[in-house]
Amino acid sequence: MSPGRSPWSWALLALLVVAAVLRFHNPAQHWLSHDEVHTALRTAGFPQEQIARLAVPSTTLKAGDLQRFLHLSPDHGWAATLRQLVRHPEHPPLYFLLARLVREASGDAMARVRQLSALFSLLTLPAMAWLGREASGQRGLAAVVAVTTAVSPLHLLYAQEARPYSLLLLLSALACAAYLRLRRLPGPRLFWGYVLSLLAGLYTSLIFLVVPLSHGLHALLAGRHRAQRRRWAGATALALLGFLPWLSVMGLRLHALLSHTAWLRTAAPPASGPLIRSLHWSAPFLDLGAPPPPWWPWLVLPVLLGLALAGAHHLARRGGGDWLLLVLLPAVNLLALESADLLSGGRHALTTRYLLPGLLGVQLLVAAAIWGLIASRSSRAVGGMVLLLCVLAGSVSCLSILRADSWWSRYAFHQPAELQRVLEACPGSVLRVVISPTSTGEAISLAQRLDGRTRVHFAARHATSPAVPVLHRSALGQVLMPSRDPAAVQEAS
Repeated sequence: MSPGRSPWSWALLALLVVAAVLRFHNPAQHWLSHDEVHTALRTAGFPQEQIARLAVPSTTLKAGDLQRFLHLSPDHGWAATLRQLVRHPEHPPLYFLLARLVREASGDAMARVRQLSALFSLLTLPAMAWLGREASGQRGLAAVVAVTTAVSPLHLLYAQEARPYSLLLLLSALACAAYLRLRRLPGPRLFWGYVLSLLAGLYTSLIFLVVPLSHGLHALLAGRHRAQRRRWAGATALALLGFLPWLSVMGLRLHALLSHTAWLRTAAPPASGPLIRSLHWSAPFLDLGAPPPPWWPWLVLPVLLGLALAGAHHLARRGGGDWLLLVLLPAVNLLALESADLLSGGRHALTTRYLLPGLLGVQLLVAAAIWGLIASRSSRAVGGMVLLLCVLAGSVSCLSILRADSWWSRYAFHQPAELQRVLEACPGSVLRVVISPTSTGEAISLAQRLDGRTRVHFAARHATSPAVPVLHRSALGQVLMPSRDPAAVQEAS
């Protein structure tokens, strides 16, 4: 062993290797989600009007016509990418600009963009360990949270998705760790590092706003000196000043912002609330690979709440107020989403990715509970058992994710692999896509793995005529038997 490295350094290195193997495993295996297709479209700079013209009733295309939208085009450069990003002000541009850079520099395939997400997720591991150390002063807690993060199914799913959420997790952890360290060891380098983490977070996702809000509330409640509150206020003001260009885009494109987020203000089925909420809080530790049974919330929520409270109690006993930030993160995050739903009657709080900063706090509180048990001689065996259960649950979930080609929470309806199998088994068959808000993206995703000659027909509704037998039905549409009569495919009644 090198005399320059401690056992903790070697342990962290081993964890990074395990996490890297999980996160970089076959990034092209999972089907592209509807949202990932839109990452491809925006980073390539394809105009919205061009995409909208695809999904017109009675339009028949070949899969090859759709496949080209997953590749960069010489007709659409960086200026076209910027134009499309501005047309979607609900998504700040940092991740998408990095994705465009990756696509130009290392290959056009969306798997390369997923590798970018995997890199951010891998860096989240030491960031979480740092945050655990800053919040508790305990190296053991940092080790526990690093272990649970390495095998977290939540982190793995976002690591293998070409979306900005792994970067959001990384910057949330870095900003929180930098904030806590700046409270103890003020200095210009750390101050500007904190400002930079806030600015990068704001340019990654609007969800990140809950992070500086949590810091500000923590500074008010736990700030021992006025200088600590001034440093937070100054750093936040500078970050917001740097974010003004995108705030102006949001203001000028307010109608587009409201239009693109209108689905969040629609009511969800009442029965789905408890089940979805239980999935949020268990997602960092366990993914069942299927919709949960009705009794799931009654098992998961009490256990996680008990562990989180035990973790908060363990940290509070050691004195200092840094632990309070771990409580405020999920509290502020959840309060912001529930308030939005109360005002709009929507479903913000039912979307896991909008709770990502808060879920980091939950992870750390659970890790604190486990470390509190391990650190005590009388409960060490119990703590070791709980940690082992967390690692086993996370590992089994991660292996299930890696073996799958799609995941239930992304493709709960149209089962792309089954559609592909039916289309390939019957040459000449036609995919009839029923037009919906997500059908274009899903059709492009499906077309990626189809023979370029496969016909894709867009229609307003499912075919009902007996003239053409239906081979397969799904929420995306139908697979129709080959027919010599074009009118049979075109019929819409």
